[in-house]
Amino acid sequence: MIKEGLVEEVENILKLPEVDHDSQSMKSVGYRQVCEFLRDEIDHDVMMERAINSTRQLSKRQITWLKGWKNLISMDNDANLFLKVEDLIKRYK
Repeated sequence: MIKEGLVEEVENILKLPEVDHDSQSMKSVGYRQVCEFLRDEIDHDVMMERAINSTRQLSKRQITWLKGWKNLISMDNDANLFLKVEDLIKRYK
């Protein structure tokens, strides 16, 4: 996230008149940590550590949530994904 320009993205978003550090959108994973960094509440290393930890925690919660879906069909993103999905759709028609 950071290497792809998240800090710059947040800086640009915060320039919008309708957005500030307390906006709901700035409280999401990654954005919250960058806002703390931009307000000089934390340094770059702490921002990175917190963003990584928050992302990991969110990922674990999402996996737990998905495991609750009884009829969920999970597929790996590989070269045959399109064919697998196509086959699955044909079976349910």
